[in-house]
Amino acid sequence: MQKKRYFILVLSLLTVTMLFSGCKKKDNNPDPEELLSGYHYVELNIRDYGTIVLELNADVAPITVTNFISLVESGFYDELTFHRVVNGFVMQGGDPEGTGMGGSANTIRGEFAENGVQNSISHVRGTISMARSSDYDSASSQFFIVQKDSTPLDGYYAAFGKVIAGMNLVDLICVSTPVEDDEGNVLAENQPHISLARVITKEEADAAVEADIVRPDPVAVLSFNLVNSIEGLETLANWNIDENAELFLISSDTDLLSLSLYRVDLSEGLEEGSGTLLTSCSNIGKGDMISLSLVVPEGFPDTMLVAEEHNGATAKYLISYDGLNGGANLVPLVD
Repeated sequence: MQKKRYFILVLSLLTVTMLFSGCKKKDNNPDPEELLSGYHYVELNIRDYGTIVLELNADVAPITVTNFISLVESGFYDELTFHRVVNGFVMQGGDPEGTGMGGSANTIRGEFAENGVQNSISHVRGTISMARSSDYDSASSQFFIVQKDSTPLDGYYAAFGKVIAGMNLVDLICVSTPVEDDEGNVLAENQPHISLARVITKEEADAAVEADIVRPDPVAVLSFNLVNSIEGLETLANWNIDENAELFLISSDTDLLSLSLYRVDLSEGLEEGSGTLLTSCSNIGKGDMISLSLVVPEGFPDTMLVAEEHNGATAKYLISYDGLNGGANLVPLVD
């Protein structure tokens, strides 16, 4: 089967080009009487990160939403990955091959202006849209979520909904996923996995939005018990809001460690020196066990950066609040 080169063309001032390939497939546009209408909701459970909830608009993009919902209901997206991640732009997934070369069995008509279809959904932060090739009617299963406003894509790609809960996890994935090149290609072993995609009710979606914006009581204290030993540099953590969080810092020699916690905004990126220092602790010697409590005056920050200095080096970790699942995520940050 002949492969075709597929891409997300980045227009105007955007310079990143998203490339992927796929087979030419049979067109499978649904019968007009079978098309969905109104709003529909999908939950994506991302392994090791948390839950992202999507609101899909079938009034604007009925073919795209009908196709996407059908794939979700069939279990197509379960255990697929995000194979391309470009921090400050998008994260792209939905390819069964995990390479950008694959897709589902059929293609659909592209619902965007350049293809003769009016689409009022703009490619702003949180928008979900379909990836395609130079063929306007080549979209199948690959989709992308916009991390930062990318309105030059408007009119060229079929946007069909938005993230309504878990956008901080999109930021976390975009910032923390190691990539191989400027195009954002991710090695198979580093690709974030969709453990489960499922259609949910509006009531479930509303509850997810409420959980996503709820923060713990303003006087909550997050406590860290620190242990420094000599068994190799590693960080382990189990988190529960309003309970003690066990954080083990293990150094490979007897050098002292220091720990700093910063509040950062992942949607703005992580430039050198970014973030606000919340608290720090130094001179943690081998075998020391200390407690570090962080009083959160304005609720738990969306994300904090943990920097541990070890023998002149700094290992960084992102702690992101997961309101949908009631806890936090600890993810190593690769420079």
